[in-house]
Amino acid sequence: MSGGTPPFDLPTVVIDRIPVELHASTTIGPVSLPIFGFGGAPGFGNDTTAPSSGFFNTGGGGGSGFSNSGSGMSGVLNAISDPLLGSASGFANFGTQLSGILNRGAGISGVYNTGTLGLVTSAFVSGFMNVGQQLSGLLFAGTGP
Repeated sequence: MSGGTPPFDLPTVVIDRIPVELHASTTIGPVSLPIFGFGGAPGFGNDTTAPSSGFFNTGGGGGSGFSNSGSGMSGVLNAISDPLLGSASGFANFGTQLSGILNRGAGISGVYNTGTLGLVTSAFVSGFMNVGQQLSGLLFAGTGP
């Protein structure tokens, strides 16, 4: 079996010239037609006293990142119970003067460290999984030298 389309002719289509004349003049000056816009403040969804960049931050402001709570916070999910205190960066830290990941207290850096002097007094802890004050290194507990 074989098949095909038989031959056929297409009629010629001719489109004549279409004249277009544009004349414009204005006396009212420039016109601005914004479709949508954002406010003059940095960030999106922030509820802070001072300006903050980033997304969904709360507290005193002056920080950046995503869902931080406090003043001067940057990073992701950092928080302090007093919204006017803060100054932390990293991920999921709770307290003040912190940097790193999953730290709790004050004056702490590293990963998963906990200070024993509360959330305002600096414990001077750095390293990995230390609990106490004046510690650095891995898996220490208590008070350092």
